[in-house]
Amino acid sequence: MDEEHHNKSVILPSNDCDLRYHKMTIAFGIILSRVIIYCLLIAAGIFANGIILYIFYKKPNLRCPINIFVINLAVTDIMTSLVRQPFIVIGLLYDSKSFIRNTCGFSGVTFCLCHVVTVFTLVATAVCRYLVIVRSFGKKISTKVVIGIIIIIWIYAAIDCLMPIFGWNRYVYKPEEYACLPDWQDSDGS
Repeated sequence: MDEEHHNKSVILPSNDCDLRYHKMTIAFGIILSRVIIYCLLIAAGIFANGIILYIFYKKPNLRCPINIFVINLAVTDIMTSLVRQPFIVIGLLYDSKSFIRNTCGFSGVTFCLCHVVTVFTLVATAVCRYLVIVRSFGKKISTKVVIGIIIIIWIYAAIDCLMPIFGWNRYVYKPEEYACLPDWQDSDGS
């Protein structure tokens, strides 16, 4: 009786058509859960970084030179949430080759730009903290110096990320990541 009850509670696909439908249902569930997670990340990114910018706006005493790097990171994270992550959600929902072809350059540039700016802002923060703490250069790292560093970071990131658009390498859609990324596998170096 237990075996008979077990057989009725577990329904296995009876043929190949049912099996394909079962796999599509599982795939749809995975895609739907990823879409929900990305939408939550978008909302959390905008909300949390918006709070950071609001606090810096309301409390001028927090706007010391080193904290300007935090403001730059918050702006970059909001840009990631508003511009880059929606392309991932669209890539998950619609596997449209024409949409991907038409937007791959833009989404690739924004992906690259956000990441390069974030990484180099973190590097600049670490170097400035090192200079202030270990080398006692606190007075030499002024607001103008930090803003100059941030401008250099954005210019470098823009040049670096626009190179594939102007023919040096290219952005390609990576279906496993649902995003357009630089083509690191290009063997001819173009």
